Amino acid sequence: MATQVPQGWKAAMRAATDASELLERTRPYFSEMKGADLCTLLHKVAKLSPGCVKQHAELTELLGELTRRCGGPGSPGISAKYFCAVVWSCAMLHVHHQPLLAIITAAASQHMNQIPARELSGLTWALAKLSFHPRDLIDSIVTRVHCRREGMFGVRC
Repeated sequence: MATQVPQGWKAAMRAATDASELLERTRPYFSEMKGADLCTLLHKVAKLSPGCVKQHAELTELLGELTRRCGGPGSPGISAKYFCAVVWSCAMLHVHHQPLLAIITAAASQHMNQIPARELSGLTWALAKLSFHPRDLIDSIVTRVHCRREGMFGVRC
């Protein structure tokens, strides 16, 4: 008995049980997905299989599609809340996709005040894990931390 293939990328995303299957099932939909949806997909891939799909052709294609959506002339880009998820996902997957990281980190520098404190700490961790230190972004992070409001970066145990 053949497994029924779900219709649409959301159904394909729900039906996948591991990162490889997720990439294979959603690959036909990359071009029709919104930038935010591609970010969510990358994040789910990273959560399902950190570091295990690095050489997967569909992952390379997903990263390329994200790069085109975020940085091409006239591209809609993505909102600031997704910057951190993309960099975190790259760190978890041990993927240093230079073109995508350059676009995302430049955009994050420009929109630093829109990034919540929790995501900012995750972004900082991911940059360190990738050994990726874009000067403008690091300067923006340091400035943001120095100019913080009371309770903005509260201690959690």
